[in-house]
Amino acid sequence: MGRVIKNADTSEVTSVSLDEDVLAEGADRIPAEQVEETEGDDADPPPGDAAPQGRVLRAGEAGRSPEPVTVRPDEIATQDESGSDPAAPSGPDDTGTDAPPADGAADDPDEQEPTRTDAEWRAHLEEKVEAARAEGYEEGHDDGYEAGYDDGYAEAEATLRAEFDDTRRQLSEDIARFEELWEAYIDDAESEIIELTLDLAETIVDAPFTETMRQASEEAVIEAVTELAATPPVTIRLHPVDCQRVRESGLVTRLQENYEGLTLEPEPDFEEGDWSVSSPTGVVRRLRAEVLETLRGELRRATTDSEAAPDADGA
Repeated sequence: MGRVIKNADTSEVTSVSLDEDVLAEGADRIPAEQVEETEGDDADPPPGDAAPQGRVLRAGEAGRSPEPVTVRPDEIATQDESGSDPAAPSGPDDTGTDAPPADGAADDPDEQEPTRTDAEWRAHLEEKVEAARAEGYEEGHDDGYEAGYDDGYAEAEATLRAEFDDTRRQLSEDIARFEELWEAYIDDAESEIIELTLDLAETIVDAPFTETMRQASEEAVIEAVTELAATPPVTIRLHPVDCQRVRESGLVTRLQENYEGLTLEPEPDFEEGDWSVSSPTGVVRRLRAEVLETLRGELRRATTDSEAAPDADGA
C-alpha cells in the first residue's frame, strides 16, 4: 500500500491516481480534528504536548468522498509474494510506539552474533593452541619430573654404593698393609728394644743410691733378718762400703739387740748395693747381676709369647 504524504512533502514528486483499494482505504480514515470528543475522552486529557486522540470512524460515517493524494513512485509498497495484507498506514496515534520484533528475529544467529573476521579467527585459534600447549607442557613436566626423579635417585644410589664399596675395599687393603709393616717393624726392632731395656735397667741399678733407695734397701735387709731369725745364727753380708755405712747408721747394733747370734760380714765380691742374709734354713739376697739376668729372662719370655700368639690364632 502507499504511504500518505502531506502536502508539504510533495516537492519533486509526481502525482498519480491511487487504485480503488487505496482510495477505499484512505476513505475509511478522517482527520482527527473532525472527530467529536466523547465524554470518556474529557476525563483523561492527553499528557503534555501529545496530540489528542480521536475516535476512528468507519467507511460511510465521515460523509467524505475519495480524493487523490500525491505520493512518490518509489514509496508505493508492494504486497508480499505470499499474498498477506499490507500493514496499515501509520496514523497520528501510532507515533512513538515501538513494534515488537517478528517471531524468530531474536533467534537469528546473524543478528545475535557478529561474524568473525579472519584475524579474529586466527587470534582465537592461536589462543586455543597456546592453552593446549600449556596444558600439555604442565602434564609432560609433571610426568617427566617423576620419571626423572626416580631414575636419578636410583642412579645416585648405585653410584654412592659403588663408591662406598670401593672406599671400604681400599681401607681394608691399607689396614692389612699397615699390619704387615708393623709386624715387620716389631720383628726388626725387637732385639734393639730388648738391648735398650737392659741398658736402661743397668743404668738404674748402677746409679748411686739416694737416701730413699738406702732406706728401702735397709728395710729389705731388716725384713729378711726377721724372716730368718727363728733359726740362728743369722749372717748379713754387704759390700765393704755398704758394710761401713750400716755400722755408722747403728742398724747392726739395733738388730743385734733384738736378735741373738746376728753377725755382719763384708763381701768384696759383691758390688755396691748387693746384700744377702743367710741362716741354716735359707738365704735371702739381692744381687745386681741376678736382677739383670732375671730381667733379661722376663723380656725373652715375653717376646717368645708374642711370637707364639699369632701362630696360635692362625691355627
